[in-house]
Amino acid sequence: MPRWCDRHDVGCLVGLAKDERLRRLARRSIATARWQYRRNGRKQRLFEQFEYAAATWDRPGRVISKAENSQRGENPRLVVTNLPGEVQYLYKKLYCQRGETENRIKEQQLGLFADRTS
Repeated sequence: MPRWCDRHDVGCLVGLAKDERLRRLARRSIATARWQYRRNGRKQRLFEQFEYAAATWDRPGRVISKAENSQRGENPRLVVTNLPGEVQYLYKKLYCQRGETENRIKEQQLGLFADRTS
């Protein structure tokens, strides 16, 4: 969990790199999404949460796992947060919106040949 955010009472929602330990913690929802996709052929997206602490963290954080399976295969995502709320809402409405904002910035940089957005 980002210490600075906790110390300064700042809410955060940060993407995590997938490692074997995190994949093991999320394996049930990943396997269920895979099974459901194979069964009905429609994109599956499941959410769960669990506690996790990386070796460098001073305490466990709340991790949100999105297990997605579609014709493109597995697409798991993991984020850590200190925000309250329902996991699907936090992921879809907050975390994904951050990504959309980054996409608009990238479009501006590429389309206008900008190199800074300060």
